[in-house]
Amino acid sequence: MTTPMSNTRFILTIAYLTLFLITLSTISATLYFYPLFPLQTDSLEWSNTWLMTTVVDYYGSTLCLCGIIWATSTSWVGGLAWTAGCCLLGSPVCCAWILYQIVVKQRSLGLAGNDNGNTGERNQLLSRRIS
Repeated sequence: MTTPMSNTRFILTIAYLTLFLITLSTISATLYFYPLFPLQTDSLEWSNTWLMTTVVDYYGSTLCLCGIIWATSTSWVGGLAWTAGCCLLGSPVCCAWILYQIVVKQRSLGLAGNDNGNTGERNQLLSRRIS
């Protein structure tokens, strides 16, 4: 019998694996068909392809950060607001969330609770560095 946590973990694994494959294949195909160097700024096709690849790459990393925001949020409204801000307004909101965590909430940026049990000691070291 599966527990709700294992179902959630499975769904998240599939979602992030799919995101990984999309971003990896997009960047790989673009690098193969439209090499980054030499820059071909006079080519509209080259520029458009790299623009779209950059958008896919940005949202790939942003969705990873949004997963962390959702996992650490104390309310779904706050999680939704920060996630929407990151996705719609970009990296300034992502940076603002990091600053909010460090300055206002006085949190470290370490992820706690890994299965090895070694994170607590490392997080204490990180917290001391931030303090």
